[in-house]
Amino acid sequence: MRGEYITEAIVLGAKPYRDSDKVVDFYTKDLGRVEGRVISARKILSKFSPHLNLPNLVKVRLVKKGNFTVTDVVTKDCFDRLRKNTKAFRYFLELFFLLRALLPVGSPDLRLWHYLVKSLNKGLVDFRIFLKILGYDPIHAQCEICGDRKTAFFYIGDQSFLCNKCSVKFPEKELIYIYTLREKYVVRRTGKTNLQPPN
Repeated sequence: MRGEYITEAIVLGAKPYRDSDKVVDFYTKDLGRVEGRVISARKILSKFSPHLNLPNLVKVRLVKKGNFTVTDVVTKDCFDRLRKNTKAFRYFLELFFLLRALLPVGSPDLRLWHYLVKSLNKGLVDFRIFLKILGYDPIHAQCEICGDRKTAFFYIGDQSFLCNKCSVKFPEKELIYIYTLREKYVVRRTGKTNLQPPN
């Protein structure tokens, strides 16, 4: 697949590449997840760098010659209200970690795209709906270790669900708490971990 593509995208992450470049992880509307090299993105005067912050919604031009290269990018929305909410923003960082871990490159999904943009606009993550879209429906899940149906975590390492008790045996950085911020407080207060996701 060679050529030029112009598409909307969400910035999922970035990593340094060589002396002054970056490789940026995008989830695009038309191509799914792609990694694009941005030449000189780490230089102070880079015109692209301000547009490549998480979780920007951007319009990006990608050229495919072996790997993708970003030749133009413009911010459409930087979700300022979300950035100011530290707790909600942390949940989105966890969501992006989940998407980078589970999504194959080059598999577009319009349902995922629209729900991701909707969630960013609302500033609220429901991991259960994202997991369902990705093929890991938590409704009938049970703990991989003890079989308890009251699951509270998704373990990225082997894509399994875990209950509160068994989750302590796994590395915290690879555990995704599957309830919303609001429900998290309900769970802490009542101990109930069988809440149902919204329709």
